[in-house]
Amino acid sequence: MKKIHYMISITFITIGFISATKAMYRPVLKNQYGEPIEYIELAGDMSEYIKERPNHVFRLENGEERTITNFITDKHDFLSIRKPNGQFYDVSYKLLQFKKEQQQHAGEKGTMTIKPGYNPLYWNIPITWQK
Repeated sequence: MKKIHYMISITFITIGFISATKAMYRPVLKNQYGEPIEYIELAGDMSEYIKERPNHVFRLENGEERTITNFITDKHDFLSIRKPNGQFYDVSYKLLQFKKEQQQHAGEKGTMTIKPGYNPLYWNIPITWQK
C-alpha cells in the first residue's frame, strides 16, 4: 500500500514539475516591424505543409502581440517568420536564446519583438523581460 502511495506522489510531483516548467516557457511575439508579418511554429520554408494547412500560418499586424503556445518539447521548438506571401525564415535560434535567458529571469514575462533590421537577410528580434 505504501508503494502505491509513493508512486502516486511521485507521479503528481513529476506532473506538477512538468506543468510548472511548461507554463514558465511561453514567449510573447510582438510585431514592431512596420507592416504585418506572418509566422508558423515550424522551421524553415515549409511551402508544401502550408499549402495543405493554411490555417497554421498566423498573421500578426503591426503593433500586435501574441503568446506562442505550441511548444511540446525541446525537440519541437520551431519558429519561422515572413512578410505576407514572402519566404519563411527560420528564427528558431531566438527560442533557444529565450530559454537560456529565461533561467535568469524566472517569473518575468519575456517578449520577442520583431523590428526592422539593417540587413534584409536577418530579422532584428531583441528579447526583453519585465516583471
